[in-house]
Amino acid sequence: MADKIKMSTEADFFSFDLTGYGVVTVDWGDGSEKLTKTLNEFGESFRHPYSNTSLRTITINGDNITVLMCYGVLANLDVSHCTELLLLNVDGSQLTSLDMSENTALAGLNVRENGFSAAALNALFDTLHNNTGEDKNIEIRDNPGADDCDRSIAERKGWSFL
Repeated sequence: MADKIKMSTEADFFSFDLTGYGVVTVDWGDGSEKLTKTLNEFGESFRHPYSNTSLRTITINGDNITVLMCYGVLANLDVSHCTELLLLNVDGSQLTSLDMSENTALAGLNVRENGFSAAALNALFDTLHNNTGEDKNIEIRDNPGADDCDRSIAERKGWSFL
């Protein structure tokens, strides 16, 4: 099954890096030509300017995506169809919820400086896998609920906070 990532932004510029292996196609959601690149273990950068700041949905289709690093403000993100994802980094965005229940290979999650309340962080922790035998790290600093959330939910599943 091909990996699929969907994310929405209202920014006038958005960029992200992907690591993995195989070919990916990016639909920027603004009618521009789709971009196709071959991924490798060193990562590929994707950057796109928009003519205005209306809401757009970016869709990434491909195989074997293992790392997604976002550099821009996201309104929402769906990585549920990207099951080989090992690392997700979404700093300084507007996310208030995220479901990682299908991402059983995930070992690193960075959602600093988003809009997660304590309840939303607890819900996120509930969706994290509890695979054993691997180091799993999560970073949640600078979210509104970071001080009041129940970190033990993630810690019981073997996740460590950075």
